[in-house]
Amino acid sequence: MPELYKKEYKKYKGRESHINTKIDILDCTWKDCINFSTVNPILIFELEELLGIPAFDEDSEIEIFKINIKALKDYDFCYYDEVNPKSKKSYKKVSIKSYRELDSVPHLTAKYFAECKKKNEHPLIFGHVPHILVKGNFKLQDYEVIKFKPKVKGLNKKPL
Repeated sequence: MPELYKKEYKKYKGRESHINTKIDILDCTWKDCINFSTVNPILIFELEELLGIPAFDEDSEIEIFKINIKALKDYDFCYYDEVNPKSKKSYKKVSIKSYRELDSVPHLTAKYFAECKKKNEHPLIFGHVPHILVKGNFKLQDYEVIKFKPKVKGLNKKPL
């Protein structure tokens, strides 16, 4: 999905060196991986809405692809749980059997979002959220589409 890659690459503005980080546990670089959140993004969007962070257009509907961890059975993947991609301790082995999806937004994420709000900065949407990094090309199939539409009208028209 080259168009999606181009769009997502823009998120690394100012952090371009991040994508060339070597991930020893997977024997590849960050840019060779697909990132999956370990928390349902709707919880993150709801937090942004609660804090009054205009992260999306209130008239739009966001579609999220939810992938079952079992879909990764033929792939190399690891758990990424730190903010510093350069640290080897940020990456841990995880198996399909041992993986558990988070049922809430991490405390550090909520704190980070609140700090960004105070500074009038837009947060990285998955800041301080652990990820599953999957090496190589992932065949997108057998997924659930989750839709999110902002509930609070007028909230997201205000600039930070």
